[in-house]
Amino acid sequence: MSDAPATLAMPQGWTVDGHGRQRLERQLARAAPECAAVAAECRELPPGASFRTWSERQALMPESEVRPGASLTVHGAAMVRSGVSFEMGDDLVTLARGDLLVDPGVVVYDPWRPLRSPVDASPLGRPLGGRPVALFLGLERDPYLADWVRRLVNGLVRRGVEGRIAVPEPTTGLHLTRPCAPTDETLGALAPEVVIALDDEAVELLAGWARRRPWALVRLTPDTTAAVTVETSDVHRSGERPVGIIGWGVGPDAMADLVRRLDPRQQ
Repeated sequence: MSDAPATLAMPQGWTVDGHGRQRLERQLARAAPECAAVAAECRELPPGASFRTWSERQALMPESEVRPGASLTVHGAAMVRSGVSFEMGDDLVTLARGDLLVDPGVVVYDPWRPLRSPVDASPLGRPLGGRPVALFLGLERDPYLADWVRRLVNGLVRRGVEGRIAVPEPTTGLHLTRPCAPTDETLGALAPEVVIALDDEAVELLAGWARRRPWALVRLTPDTTAAVTVETSDVHRSGERPVGIIGWGVGPDAMADLVRRLDPRQQ
């Protein structure tokens, strides 16, 4: 058997995290010689989950759960043994020969996947570790605001803060999370540490909902400033709590710092 490294075959623009790649390599190394590749299928994220969170949850699945593939084609990614040829399609990998195994514990994600209408978030969107969840919640149908949120949430996820999108009509483009509906059910499922109110209607709803939830609140103003301020307010109707104020010019670094500062677990 050749000692040459295996090749990760994956459609352009898709992603698999480093731990998932290493797991596929381990599975291929322990597989029988006639196994040409170990694959991971591309699946949709649970509503309200990030790619990182879902990868961590699926990685809890024992590596013994690997199973034979139904064919030599997979809608996902494959760690292909050296010397085995394959063909790449827009969303498929097809091996020329050999056996194919599938590991359901590895997540392959298409961040450009077309969006469905948002639904209530799943509790599976909560991270397993201590990373804070920051939920951007709005009720207005504003495509410019929705796209601003999409970009900012992507930046937060890259910085270790679990940003989430809860708006009526999220915009298309690269998403490192799956948007969800702006509902009380979403708030209960995600239990965010920080909620960013994107419009006046969201502020009013959150004032009532907060009686049952301990989150910190951030308000978005119409200003284009990059400044971040923290005040105190009785908007939660349960005593004074810190309230962040941001404008449209806030960057992901400053936003991540604000979320960590307001995280009630750190108070």
